[in-house]
Amino acid sequence: MVRSGWSRGIVIRALTGALIFGTLACGDRAELDSQRRAWESVRPSHYHFDYTVRGFAPGGGPWRLEVKGTQVVSATYVGSGPEPTPGVTAAFAPTIDDLFDQVAQGLDASSVEVSVSYDPQWHHPADAYFDAGEEGDGFRAGSLEPVE
Repeated sequence: MVRSGWSRGIVIRALTGALIFGTLACGDRAELDSQRRAWESVRPSHYHFDYTVRGFAPGGGPWRLEVKGTQVVSATYVGSGPEPTPGVTAAFAPTIDDLFDQVAQGLDASSVEVSVSYDPQWHHPADAYFDAGEEGDGFRAGSLEPVE
């Protein structure tokens, strides 16, 4: 019998770790819907989070985005070095709900491969990448905290 070097135990531990830390290797609509429902049950009405644009999309980061209700009320560059131009402004910055919509749009596009992981506490998309072949882009979102 030929063995590949992968034991059943290693595979099970890797899958269990992925579930515990909210990581999926690729996008899945059912998982997105489940995580969105979980987010809606814990979503603060006023929060801030750190947002970084990945890939070829403009904006860079990290940016501290403050959201009140359904609107971004401030976008502050919190990275080192000069602020990227063009940057992210409050008028065009995403809320967590917008990030869910971006992932949904990527999953609905047949020409895009989506990789996404979710925050284990808040259930929002924490790291997403949309690979459309030669170019791709995405985002990282983390350090979410309610604002009193």
